[in-house]
Amino acid sequence: LWTMCQQFYVIRNNPAPGTPAAAAKEERDREKAARKGLKTPAQLEEERLAAEADAKREEKADTRVQPQRQTKAQRATKSKKKR
Repeated sequence: LWTMCQQFYVIRNNPAPGTPAAAAKEERDREKAARKGLKTPAQLEEERLAAEADAKREEKADTRVQPQRQTKAQRATKSKKKR
């Protein structure tokens, strides 16, 4: 009897991914989060991934671009325009 209860507890709270028990646990977690007004772990993971993607996009936009090499004549005309 002890072993059966222990097995029930473990499978209910730590189901293997892709099993009907996992789907049932996700549903219970969603319902519990809705009752308490919280976000589920799946929703938190989606938000984290979206934030990481945004950070990568911003990092690419903020990257400094090395200026192109100029010839001596190009540099001379630039310095004349500044004077």
